[in-house]
Amino acid sequence: SATSFAHYILMKEIKKHNVKVVMNGQGSDEAWCGYGRYFIGYFLLDTLLNSPQKFYSQYSAISSKMRYSYKYILFQTIKAMFSRKSVSHYRAARKEKTFSVLNGNFINENKNYFINPEYNRFSGKNLSGYMKYNIQYQGFNQILHYEDHSSMQSSIEMRSPFVDYRIMELAFAIPDRMKIDNGVTKKILREIFSEKLPSSIVNNHDKTGFVTPFDDWLNEDKFRGFVEKVFNPSEIKCKRILNADKLAEYVRDNPRHKQFPFWRFINLELWARKYDINNL
Repeated sequence: SATSFAHYILMKEIKKHNVKVVMNGQGSDEAWCGYGRYFIGYFLLDTLLNSPQKFYSQYSAISSKMRYSYKYILFQTIKAMFSRKSVSHYRAARKEKTFSVLNGNFINENKNYFINPEYNRFSGKNLSGYMKYNIQYQGFNQILHYEDHSSMQSSIEMRSPFVDYRIMELAFAIPDRMKIDNGVTKKILREIFSEKLPSSIVNNHDKTGFVTPFDDWLNEDKFRGFVEKVFNPSEIKCKRILNADKLAEYVRDNPRHKQFPFWRFINLELWARKYDINNL
């Protein structure tokens, strides 16, 4: 996403203040249950399997603390019952609608490269299994990769203490309920720092990601014109795997396609032009 670009700009600004070393919190969400929206389904599925009598109270507490609707929480729980490959396929086809701009043969030839986590859905350890899978194979490695690039480009040393192997081993050695319980994420971390941080931080259950206003950018004439030029059907290089006409249509009618990952396709096409890739 455009978050990688925002991080690049952030590092350039930090550089202007002659800061040489920075610390971040990467790994704390992934190993200590900070992303409630991604974890609640697996947590509730485990609760249903291990302590069914506590399911409703946990369900209700999540809705109250995290301010999610009962319908949304139910959907996340049902989603946790399916494989990651199935969920990603559904998201790409139905929500993001990326399949509509990709060549069908390309999809069929490459869909088996997606790695599924290997853990038993009925073991009652779905949350731990998903968290390990996310750290090993999914977005976490991508985040560390682009943050390392953008920090080094500005000659800044970035340290991630939560990624220390001893901290990671501790996170996966303790019960899940010490990390998430009754709608409280990062539970043990909140307790440890309860006397060191103000309650407005410790008891804040609103999760705000490092996001960018990409939809707003796309509505600005200058950036919109740039994207339209990138996706110009007569100039696009990735014609074998992309439907250029469909991409151009999505840009023109972007308010109807807010979940479409424009950023990924912009970067793919710019990469192909940069290195004169002509066989995509």
